[in-house]
Amino acid sequence: MKKLLSVSLLLALALSFVPVFSYAQEGLVPCGGETQPPCDACHVFKLINNIERFLLFPSPFNNGVPPVPAVAAIFLLIGGFYLLTAAGSPEKLQKAKTILAATIVGLIIVYGALLLLGAVLSSAGVAQWGDFRDWVKVECDVQFGPPSP
Repeated sequence: MKKLLSVSLLLALALSFVPVFSYAQEGLVPCGGETQPPCDACHVFKLINNIERFLLFPSPFNNGVPPVPAVAAIFLLIGGFYLLTAAGSPEKLQKAKTILAATIVGLIIVYGALLLLGAVLSSAGVAQWGDFRDWVKVECDVQFGPPSP
């Protein structure tokens, strides 16, 4: 029973990341293509921003299902299930508390790292703070390297 539940959850998680439609208009970095400008140092920051948007927020990159909150929700459900079915067993109750605490601490670490990354990028002058969907908007016109003659 436990193995069937684990396999079912793993299969459901894997299938949730399969895109229904493939939209290939936009890449992770908007450079280097036939009709796109050549890549420069600014595009590295845009890549970092696109990766964090993919992992943490609903966006066209992840078909509206961000992996980090989805996995956290699954673990919160599992911890809640263990909590409800503990039936007075201290071992199961401790396991439920451990799962719930680890999930919450993990979310705090992930979103705290996002805030730290936003602070670093904004202090470097390549990003500015935005709204909920775009906490950090990378819009860098900063020229890196020596100026061209």
